[in-house]
Amino acid sequence: MKEVKGKDGRILVCINRACGFRKRKDPKLSNRRCPQCHKRMEIHRGKAGVYFQCRPCNIIEKADQGKKKVTKREERQLLKKYSHQNESLGSSLADALKSALKDK
Repeated sequence: MKEVKGKDGRILVCINRACGFRKRKDPKLSNRRCPQCHKRMEIHRGKAGVYFQCRPCNIIEKADQGKKKVTKREERQLLKKYSHQNESLGSSLADALKSALKDK
């Protein structure tokens, strides 16, 4: 195994290029803090999915799978849905400006 510096930290790489095996030398740190010692927790992937672990305290927390990003399609549907509602709503100032522009 050969140690290589990458943008995410040090990585151990197999010398044989056909093999292509890679492994992190140092665990990846997350921005989540430990509730006891307030140090940054490590990110790990296991059978149950992604979880965070604090090495000094040995506290393990499962990552929130409920926080899901909105897809492009859902975003377009939401924009379409709420853009039609905004057209019906109008302030008296906006209506007065429209009528003044039509008169000219």
